[in-house]
Amino acid sequence: MAYDPVARLQSHVDSIAGKSSHPVLYLEIMRLVRLLIEHEGSSRQYPVAYAYCNWMLHANLDRNPEAIKMLGLIDAALLSNATNSTGKLLAQVASAFRLEDLQSQLTALFGAHNIDYSAVADSSGWEQFLIALLSDVCDRPILFKETILEGKSGPGKDTYDAILADHAANPGLVDLFVVKVTISYNEKGVVGRPTGFYWTVIFQQQEQFISLNGCLYSVPLK
Repeated sequence: MAYDPVARLQSHVDSIAGKSSHPVLYLEIMRLVRLLIEHEGSSRQYPVAYAYCNWMLHANLDRNPEAIKMLGLIDAALLSNATNSTGKLLAQVASAFRLEDLQSQLTALFGAHNIDYSAVADSSGWEQFLIALLSDVCDRPILFKETILEGKSGPGKDTYDAILADHAANPGLVDLFVVKVTISYNEKGVVGRPTGFYWTVIFQQQEQFISLNGCLYSVPLK
């Protein structure tokens, strides 16, 4: 029998549709999505979905173009909000993770193959799916390779060069450069923040490193 990634994904999604399932079963969706995307060569059509599929399989991401692009979006948020309120900066950093694009791309992929997309489109299914996914990638950073920070060539150099160019065009505005971002889970009551997933960005300022953090996704109260 010929390998059919669509049938495998559809069978798995059908088995959990409308149910409250174990997080591992939601993560299995992403494994099967990766296989389907690679089978049909559609990573450019679903770049954010493919980036998250890769993130699940690596201790860190320093090569995936779409993941590296998130670092560029974060740095751009820092520059554009240098004189604005912190709240706007935090919101724009959170949007750099492109969770809405992830949902829309998964929905489009499922729809293109007539697969039930309630697990990623309905509010209850998306909540369970997102909690499972973010839990899985916690503490695994997206970062620029050390060689890129040293000015050498490699994946991410174009994005890092663009960041340097943007800062050069705005001298004195901000002297921080994003180098890494991670996600962590915060239990209710810890440091006075609601339960949910939080991002932490590491910026380099000459020889020093400075961190900034904010909320990515608050887990709804039950």
